[in-house]
Amino acid sequence: MTFQLKSRFLAPLVALSFLAGGFIPRIMTQQAMAANAGRPWLGVSIEKGESGVLVKGVMPSTPAENAGIKQGDQILKIDSKIVKEPQELITAVQSAGIGQLIAVEILRGKEVLVKKLKLVMKPDELQLLRERLVGKSAPPFNLEVVKGKEPGDSKKLLGRVTVFEFWATWCPACRATHKRLSEFATANPSVAVIAISDEEKSVIDSYAKKIDPKFTILRDAEGKVLGEWMVGAIPMLGVIDKSGKIVFVTVGAGEAAEEVLSAAAKISK
Repeated sequence: MTFQLKSRFLAPLVALSFLAGGFIPRIMTQQAMAANAGRPWLGVSIEKGESGVLVKGVMPSTPAENAGIKQGDQILKIDSKIVKEPQELITAVQSAGIGQLIAVEILRGKEVLVKKLKLVMKPDELQLLRERLVGKSAPPFNLEVVKGKEPGDSKKLLGRVTVFEFWATWCPACRATHKRLSEFATANPSVAVIAISDEEKSVIDSYAKKIDPKFTILRDAEGKVLGEWMVGAIPMLGVIDKSGKIVFVTVGAGEAAEEVLSAAAKISK
């Protein structure tokens, strides 16, 4: 079963997260993610901007990065087609097709630029997520602690192994991981276990009171961290080592979550 994101931060602002070339719902099975491969893409996460489609992030080694498109740019046109909404951009990219050379008109500050690039096939999302994050320093964050004893500042987690999860209260697969995360946190006090949501504090707090988690819940009030981590599906879980590098990341509950906890336990010894 898959679910489209309906979080507080994104839905009211129509600020849905996309990888240009196809909408990536916030919870998706690995099979569904693999099925999305074969479509043309730019390699950017996007949302509605003031003048066009705002580039929230640019993935490395993609057509967008190679062409010089940067975070904060606003895409105005694909070839001669004006794009004002994320879905209009996605449609334009898909219509162009894999291997096609396109002209992307962008607004950077007050300057209008044209970047030419060749569209390539979109890779598997889980593979892409791992290429983007594993082996690299975890994007920093300093978030509000809604529940738990761990700090919300990633700098204060250095020197410890950290298990992280991006989740939402409305996501059944996310909720299914929480009993296991609590058990792991209790049995492994040297490991920091944090779960990050961008929902309203009252919603998160109400849920936390019901389950009494033994892990720490953090709130990404502006959704900035989700964007920087390129969160495309939830639950997204992973492990950060003592030096602050991401050593493992995956999507899903059940066996996927157990892989994460096993990896964390191994490197924490």
